[in-house]
Amino acid sequence: MKSAAGGKGKLTEHVTRVARVADIEALPLTTETVLVSAIDDDKARAVARLRQLRTLYQDGNPRLSDVGLAAIARIDSLRSLDLEWCEAITDDGLMSLKRLVGLEWLDIGGCCGLTEEGVRQLQSALPGCKIEHAV
Repeated sequence: MKSAAGGKGKLTEHVTRVARVADIEALPLTTETVLVSAIDDDKARAVARLRQLRTLYQDGNPRLSDVGLAAIARIDSLRSLDLEWCEAITDDGLMSLKRLVGLEWLDIGGCCGLTEEGVRQLQSALPGCKIEHAV
């Protein structure tokens, strides 16, 4: 586990980078921003215990599925969610994010398992969220 600044977009806050489930489990429950390397369903389930998490970044992994996305969707405090290049997620998984009414930014670029209709439905459910989507 190591701290890092910089990364995706205009990232300026302090970010803790984690690579293993054990690293995630070792994080304080008060962690607000994390970058998960090679996120998958197991790591997503571990992240879901961070109930004060506001920002979740990841470096793109086609192994995150709708199962892992459903776990992430239980983090009510999320404001920013990076799912770029998570190719295994589908519209069904995307719909689990509808419950994140405080979500302000979502990156689903390169998520080729999503349809325009699914993205439109999510945008309708979360009108205050900026959704970045380009396949």
